[in-house]
Amino acid sequence: MSQLVFERSEGAALIKGSEIFTSFCSTDFLGFSQDNRVFQAIRDGLSRENELLTGSPENCGARPYHQRLAKGVSAFRASEEVRLFSSFEEMLFSLISCSKHSSYSNVFISSSIQRQVYDGFSLAGLELSNFDSAEPDQLEEKLSRVQLSEIERKALVLIESLSPVDGRVTPLKAFFKVCEKAQATMLVDDSFGLGVLGLLGSGGLEKAGILDEGVSSFFDFKHTLGSVGAAVAGSRMEVEGLLGEEKGASSLPLYSVYGVEAALELTELEVRSRSKLRAKALRVRDGLISMGLRVEGDPVSPVILIKLEDPLIISEVVRGLFERKIVVDKDSNGVRIIIRSIHTPALITALLQAVDDVGKKLGLISSL
Repeated sequence: MSQLVFERSEGAALIKGSEIFTSFCSTDFLGFSQDNRVFQAIRDGLSRENELLTGSPENCGARPYHQRLAKGVSAFRASEEVRLFSSFEEMLFSLISCSKHSSYSNVFISSSIQRQVYDGFSLAGLELSNFDSAEPDQLEEKLSRVQLSEIERKALVLIESLSPVDGRVTPLKAFFKVCEKAQATMLVDDSFGLGVLGLLGSGGLEKAGILDEGVSSFFDFKHTLGSVGAAVAGSRMEVEGLLGEEKGASSLPLYSVYGVEAALELTELEVRSRSKLRAKALRVRDGLISMGLRVEGDPVSPVILIKLEDPLIISEVVRGLFERKIVVDKDSNGVRIIIRSIHTPALITALLQAVDDVGKKLGLISSL
């Protein structure tokens, strides 16, 4: 693994000694983790507050800047209430714990939601039922099997706005209508949609036109905003139903507070950055399609799925990409490529050549 540790990054280039590798993959879609304006906001905040970390709620309670960030996220998301957490893992643990002790008798979970969420709820001992996030009718049929008299808002539906598995943008409005009819609570994982979807970049709920419907969502700040921490947002009643009296973490690091604030401001101001991101994703997608590869996912998504039908031997693909100095890992490039199901030497060679060619055409790779 030491060969994958790089000394520094410059844009899409990862540098180790005299070698330069090109990275096509990122969860920091908008590049805020390397934006000097975000760094400056963090420096200014640290200078003003003269501290780095805060204690637990039991020790000191939430600080004023935590409250300010919560209000800022609430305004950005057009939600009544926002609860902050110091990490996505802490937030997920709170959601799972409260779900276990709440009145939710059934949990319906999208099969293409991010794995951490799926595994967390699966291991919690809750009764789970899977559904396809591209098939609202399938969820409706599953919900219909639960007697309405037994639901009384006891069914919880977990669904993503933008799938990290296949790049599809979920038709949330159709799913909202299904959940509303069944009196089920819909909870949206907007980790990958935040900053990317919607005209203002506030995420999947904005794109679906259901921001004012009181739908709750959660998101990880490291995706798109390039920071630390997580949040749950929604109507006060729904958030209290999901988290009870849990008030979230006041231990969210100060640098993350100011980093997220700056990223949200830039997301609102720089609509063009998302336009450039979508244009780049389309160029990569079109380039791969023109080379005969099967590419899936939504055209507005920065997640690109290359799907091949043969069994998967990842090690050969990764080795080939590394030899060609193309790294499928994290960076600030803003286009995430997922490679699935590849086996024969001919397919491996075709895929690697296609990635090489696309990188050259986009000007990301000068020489190999």
